[in-house]
Parts: sequence; structure tokens; C-alpha cells
Amino acid sequence: MRTVPPNGFAVAAPSLHELSFRELIARCCVSDEATLRRDIKSTLLARGFSFVEDDYVSYRSAERRPVSGLCNLLLTRGAPRVALVAHTDVCRDHDAFERGTPMPVPDPVIQRHDGRTILRDRHREVQLGGDDRLGVAIALWTALRTKRPLALLFTTDEEVGLLSAATCRFAQLATLDLLVQIDRGNHSHQLVDRIHEERICAPDVATRILAALERAGRPRETTNGGSTDVRALRRNGVCRDAINLTCGYHESYGDSGDEYIDLPEAEDTARDVRAIVQEFSRARRARGAKAQEPERHPP
Repeated sequence: MRTVPPNGFAVAAPSLHELSFRELIARCCVSDEATLRRDIKSTLLARGFSFVEDDYVSYRSAERRPVSGLCNLLLTRGAPRVALVAHTDVCRDHDAFERGTPMPVPDPVIQRHDGRTILRDRHREVQLGGDDRLGVAIALWTALRTKRPLALLFTTDEEVGLLSAATCRFAQLATLDLLVQIDRGNHSHQLVDRIHEERICAPDVATRILAALERAGRPRETTNGGSTDVRALRRNGVCRDAINLTCGYHESYGDSGDEYIDLPEAEDTARDVRAIVQEFSRARRARGAKAQEPERHPP
């Protein structure tokens, strides 16, 4: 199996902020997890973010060897009302750790599939990593293309049981209005507000989000989803309301090389995420303006 992509697509040179959206997706997919996290921190620190990490320890392989630097990572800029959530681990890495083999690296190429433009491993041998490096890329793109206050939470070991999210105790998360996870695949145009029929988002908040997306011309429907990090975060008491968005990765089952990213769908999801951030930022500004209005006394 390849361990080095032959075409070097989006692997070399430019910093994350210099990449196009599609190049950023590819870079996130091919990077090893530790390197990706270092790049995220250095890129966002230079753009007004600060970060905190906790003491979660990731144990990989049958021998449960600890891997340094893979923990819960929270980056914030300003006084955010929304956090974007994605996990940086991928199935292909967990499986390689278990087998004791080198980490496989996908060779992402743009193809046409059922009339759509997609990104997939060239030979369909290696999992591309859309689950959830696509969510990571969309969160990063949003942070790099807006100056609004924002939080980003990157977890790990989601693929083996929501392990890091289950230990996450960042107090600031509980002060936010909304956590937006970008990690639902194999479906399109959905907004998860329930997980196994357990509500993770109040109905009025979900309705508000749907209305914002409808106004933007990209309607979604609410659905009941599978277990993911925001469910664990709510159970920890560090989350008020949360949703999970379909984002554009498909045929994603374990470390299958068939996984692909529908690029137009990913681009629409990035627009949806930005619309949600704008919606909650606008509400905050409106509250602030109202608070600053001069007192009016009856004549």
C-alpha cells in the first residue's frame, strides 16, 4: 500500500491560509493528525485566536501506547457565541495503529461521479479522510475568511467511541449559544437536532437556524442522527444547544477507499456554516445595541 502520495497534491509548501478551499480540504485529508494540529494552531494564532488544550491522552494500538499532542483543542477569537466542532482522527489511522503498519496517505484527485465533482483517493485504496477532515477544513475556512468572534473545538478519538469529547470540560463552551458539529456523512441537506431521539437542540433554536438557511437559499431538513461528539459534550454539561450538519462526504464506512467528498456540497456547507455564525453574531450585536440605548423617561 502507498504511504506517500505520488502527485503531492496540496501537500507541499503554501501555508493553510494561502490555499483555496479545495486545496485546504485536500491538505487536511492528507496531513497526519499531529502535523495538522500544529498547522492549525500556528495559522490561527497569527490571526487573533488563542488556544487551550486539556490533559486528554490518546492511546493507540493494541498495546495502548500514548500518543502525545492529541487532546481536546479549543481555539477562540473575541467573545464568540458559536463554536464549530470537528474531530481530527480518521479511521485509516486507527486501523494502521492496530495493525502496527505505516500510516497510509491518500492521493486525492478530482473526478466526476454521477454528474458531480468529487475528491477521492486516486486508486480507491486509501480512505480519503472526509470523516472528519472535511469538517476540520470547513471550520478552518470559516475562521480564515471571517473576522467575527468564533470558537473552534477539535476533538480526537471520535471514531473509537467519542473518547476525548467524553472527557472535555472546557468551561467556556457552556457560555456559548450553539455548537455546530460538521460531521454527518452519507446524506445531504440535513441538520441533526436529535441523536437516537435524544434532543441536542431546542426546537426554537433549530427553527431559527433553518430559517436563516432558508433565507440564504439552501434549505435543510432536521433529522435524527447517530452518536457523535456534541452528544457527549451535552452530557458533560458544557453545551447548551448543538447541531450536526451533513457536509459532503459519502460512501464513508470505516477506512474504505471508496469514500469521497462531493465538492459542491462541501462548498454549500461552508456557506451554511458562515450563515449560522452570522445569524448568531447578528443577534448578539442587536442585544448590545439595545443595551446601549439611552434611557427614555415618560414626559
